[in-house]
Amino acid sequence: MLFTVFKSEEVPVILDLVKKADREDDLILFSKNSPWRTNIINTELNSTGSIKNVLALFERINKIISGNNILKNGGDPFWDNASRNLFANLIKITILFHGSFSFSIFEYISELASEYARAITTDNDTKITQDQKSKQIIFENILKSIEQKTDQKTSSINLDSGEINKTLNYFTVDWVNMPPKTRESIYTVFRSNLDGFASGFIAKLLFSDLPTDNPNYFEISDTRKGKIIILDIPVSREKEEGRVFQEIVKGFWQSEMISKSEGLPCVLISDEFQQFGSSSDVDFLSVNRSYKVAMILATQNYTSLVDKLGDTKTKRLLGNIQTKFFFQTSDKNTWQFARETMGEVESNSYTEQYNQTHSSSISSNQKYELLGQHFQQLGMTLPPSQAEAIVFKKGYLFKENKKKYLHVIFDKVEEVKERVRIENKDFVEPFVNVKKLVGEKLFKGGVVNIPIVPALTAQIQTDNEYLSINEVITKYPLGRSKLFKLIEQNKILTKKGVSTRGLPPTLVSRVELERVLEM
Repeated sequence: MLFTVFKSEEVPVILDLVKKADREDDLILFSKNSPWRTNIINTELNSTGSIKNVLALFERINKIISGNNILKNGGDPFWDNASRNLFANLIKITILFHGSFSFSIFEYISELASEYARAITTDNDTKITQDQKSKQIIFENILKSIEQKTDQKTSSINLDSGEINKTLNYFTVDWVNMPPKTRESIYTVFRSNLDGFASGFIAKLLFSDLPTDNPNYFEISDTRKGKIIILDIPVSREKEEGRVFQEIVKGFWQSEMISKSEGLPCVLISDEFQQFGSSSDVDFLSVNRSYKVAMILATQNYTSLVDKLGDTKTKRLLGNIQTKFFFQTSDKNTWQFARETMGEVESNSYTEQYNQTHSSSISSNQKYELLGQHFQQLGMTLPPSQAEAIVFKKGYLFKENKKKYLHVIFDKVEEVKERVRIENKDFVEPFVNVKKLVGEKLFKGGVVNIPIVPALTAQIQTDNEYLSINEVITKYPLGRSKLFKLIEQNKILTKKGVSTRGLPPTLVSRVELERVLEM
């Protein structure tokens, strides 16, 4: 069972129902403050081993985030193919080196690839900084470590030795031989799009580095095992980030339900569906019953869905819903849709005309039995604890009134004001030191005859403790002015770095910074 959440007030009601059903052990309350983590990229890789499918998943996610395509730049075929090649090959390198997909390592390797090309194509060695040289050497060693393992099954990715060599050649030949301005433009567009994934909590929750054997790791498809997943990132509170996050999870859950149809039947429950609806829902609702999935969707009115999906897709979506409940509404488009859904009824009218000769006639008219006022007045005579609706079921005639529709009365769910606390407050987000992890893999990963220069070791140790001002601003949700204010207030430990151009740069303690951000 999967719940999307629009308002914070919905969650206590759902938690109360879970508790009453004695299903707390099955609950996954997926929120920014809960311990639960998943990695949908690795899930896709483990299911198919297909880079093509991973790229398609990234495209779908980025379209939800920005409405654009992460692998395209303006529609020009050259730029489209160049961006796509860079993105695809960086994913391959990350997985071949790490054994699975890690977003943090993917980011770091993309940075290394850029500096590697810049350093290797610079004519004058004096123009290369020590940092660039170190990154060049690290990236070269990553490529060498992959090259030495081309005959082994090193990851869940389906690539033979020929395809791996093609990926290596992309960076050692194609990438470095591009005109510098062209290469920089491709990388700049790639980075700007990638930031949409890295910002906020989306990467933290959905591209987690948490090991799969950790008790706080779960798969979106665990609903097939009876898990109840609540996407506790309400749109009313988190605004666009909440909508984006839930739309990503919902879309991925639907694809998982299709590819993993074995197991228990599942249901998606989505209130305020006009906030979360997408083209994938329209397509999924045409096949969901074949995969043992039900969908319960609630929306304000017909007009709000049209605003989200457009008229054609709204009609397709609602046309695939077998049972519909119409509650009180003053939206005239909803009245019209409801009446058209229930069909017209035939009635006879009798007319007479008197003049020199008496004449009479019977004419047959088509009209809607339910008027707009029927929908406007639903529940008006009931107590606040009850609600009235008109229910319609496609192809069904209700025996109670011999009609295609039926008036029904519901008892409303009792409001729950106190939120049930189920989050694990003892959970501490594991910090992944990417540079150290990459260094350790190169040192201890069984790679033979790959020299690691002392500068690499020093960089790993230094970056483990301190960050430059630019690194802080780039990697953390903290503006320059706020950062300097924290430094002035002595809330973050700093020290002076190695002198460059006569001015020693300020280095910020990573531990102190993360402690302040958690407060």
